[in-house]
Amino acid sequence: MDWSENLGWSPRNTPWPEFGCTTQHNFAAVVANPRDLLEPRSSDPADNARRSQVLDNHRKGITTAAQKTNDDSGTVSNIQTGSQ
Repeated sequence: MDWSENLGWSPRNTPWPEFGCTTQHNFAAVVANPRDLLEPRSSDPADNARRSQVLDNHRKGITTAAQKTNDDSGTVSNIQTGSQ
């Protein structure tokens, strides 16, 4: 590997040595299906039950946004499904 060039100083804005290969390999590792790069996948069908619940809450004046938490558990929201 050639890491001889200082990456912090590049007045010509040219590609760095050995940088492109790493980027290509990492990009290939995160792409599950290469066809996704050519065209998007079709959407899943809409969840009519969830849509109805959100609209009912909106009509009743209840917030339709997900509830935020401030804990460090990694939970993004407290969305509940089914009847409350």
